[in-house]
Amino acid sequence: MPADIVRHLSASLAAFELVIVPGLDGSARHHWQSRWQTIFHAGDISFSRVNQEIWSKPHYKSWILTLVSMVKQSRKPVLLIGHSLGCLLIAHAVEQGLLPDTVVGALLVAPADVENGPEHDLSRVAAFSPVPLSPLPFPALVVGSRNDPWLSVTRARMLARHWNASFVDAGRKGHIGNKSDLGYWLDGLMFLDRLAQTVLVETTGLRHPHKKTLQ
Repeated sequence: MPADIVRHLSASLAAFELVIVPGLDGSARHHWQSRWQTIFHAGDISFSRVNQEIWSKPHYKSWILTLVSMVKQSRKPVLLIGHSLGCLLIAHAVEQGLLPDTVVGALLVAPADVENGPEHDLSRVAAFSPVPLSPLPFPALVVGSRNDPWLSVTRARMLARHWNASFVDAGRKGHIGNKSDLGYWLDGLMFLDRLAQTVLVETTGLRHPHKKTLQ
């Protein structure tokens, strides 16, 4: 990872605590969510990771309570970084009014369409259906892939509209993390930086003093 990118992110994200929210089966060490932890640690960026008791058999209520508990421990404004079922978890927590006002933004990567995903996995995520459609009360980016078995681009754009979020087309990246090694997924870091700048503008009216987003 280039040192200049780490330095930029360290400055861009200094005002926040990042909370990583993995999805079904967690995110293994080669997953971009796990690799990003190395970057955050190197840049002295505040972060935490939601750890569910059983990743392979999601329990709706306990998963939400674990997420909310983790967020409430944060001492800075929170940016959520969700992947797959983790995005649905965030949306459900919002719909139930459980997330504290300290959450100021969310990067929602490849949300799992629990109503139309792969048939062999739908039974494991049935408790998270239907997909919440309530607007999110904070800036958010929905990142979708053109060949994601869990989410069509059409559905991704629809969810972004309902959630009052911006949509980003990531190209052909599958489920953006599962069964593919994206390395540090630099495009995703760029999306995270964009989200941070948006939040800073909306909350303070000012960009970070460097005035540039990650390129």
